[in-house]
This record gives sequence, C-alpha cells and structure tokens, in this order.
Amino acid sequence: MQEKEFSQKMELETEKKLKEQPKPEISEASIDTSIYPPERASGRAIAALVLGIAAITIGCCFLLNILLGPAALIVGILEYNAINRGEASIKGKGFAITGIILGIMATLFGIFSLFLVTVGKPLLNRLIDYLYRESLQY
Repeated sequence: MQEKEFSQKMELETEKKLKEQPKPEISEASIDTSIYPPERASGRAIAALVLGIAAITIGCCFLLNILLGPAALIVGILEYNAINRGEASIKGKGFAITGIILGIMATLFGIFSLFLVTVGKPLLNRLIDYLYRESLQY
C-alpha cells in the first residue's frame, strides 16, 4: 500500500514539475527543412509568364499576340486568384502578375496591329495617292 501511495505521489510531483517548466519555443530556424522539398511556383504561374513573354516577342512578328495575349491574361488571373485563396504556392505570385501585365500589353498591341492592318493600310494608300497627285500638279 505504501508503494502505491509513493508511486502516486511521485507521479503528481513529476506532473507538477512538467507543468512548471517553460515550453520551448519553436521557430522556423529550428525546424529542419532539409527533409521537405522547397516550395516552388506552380505550373500555371510559369505558364502565364511564358505565354506573356511569347505573346510580346513572337506576337510582334506573326500577330500571334491576339491569341497568346488573352491566354496569358486568363491563365495569370486564374493562378493569381488560386494563390489568394491559398490553393497554390505564394512563390508564383510574381510570375502570375507578370503574365497578367504582359498579356494585357500583348492584347492591346495585337488589337492596335490588327487595326493598322485592316484600317490603316487603306488610309495610308489613300494618303500616298493624294500626295502623289498633288506632287504631279507642281
């Protein structure tokens, strides 16, 4: 009986000591991250960036920016919203924003280029004809 009381008394004392001890603070520096893979940007964020860059560079030559610009814009917006909801890695936020900006620029440039090709060329031809006729009168 004495042994049982003694063991109960020891358990109570041990529990008191454990409760009195301060809990160790865990910081990010104390966590071993070598076992976890590094967080990376998602594929959609990278795709938005690549589409935006392609729309600006390749689109200038072949008018592909009319197709690639809106694609970069849509993918970038979808990824940006996914990041804000916490469904995607925060590392891709810059890629998504850059894809959105490049998509807007490429789309506007594509619309302007299309306008120049369809409306601007006939106007330019008329202007050249007018200037040519005026030069013949002198």
